[in-house]
Amino acid sequence: MNERGQEAAGFIDATLQNEGTWYRAEDVESRVGGALGSYGSSVGAVRGTVRDAGRKFKDLDHDEVTSLASLLWGRPGPGRRPIYERRLAAVVLLQSRVALLRHTDLTRLEGLSDPRRPVSWWTP
Repeated sequence: MNERGQEAAGFIDATLQNEGTWYRAEDVESRVGGALGSYGSSVGAVRGTVRDAGRKFKDLDHDEVTSLASLLWGRPGPGRRPIYERRLAAVVLLQSRVALLRHTDLTRLEGLSDPRRPVSWWTP
């Protein structure tokens, strides 16, 4: 991933952490059975953060958007659990840039939601 994508991921991650609350984080983590961590950010905060990132990092191309979504979906660091709000941000990002997506991106989207594992949204 290029420097702009890394910077965008850092902006999204830091903003989501700043928007979170401990009580919402505990609630999310208990609902997903501890498979994911949570910052405790609201859905509105996630959507707003992705919108703000789109304004700050204008003109992200196809490869940058898909790489950013993959980075957000994954683990934020070695030995850490994936984060619910980062995964939601990845989905919102792809929804907001659907015009950039190609038919070849179907494999990437399938990787986000594996039909053989109905709880893949939560499990790493």
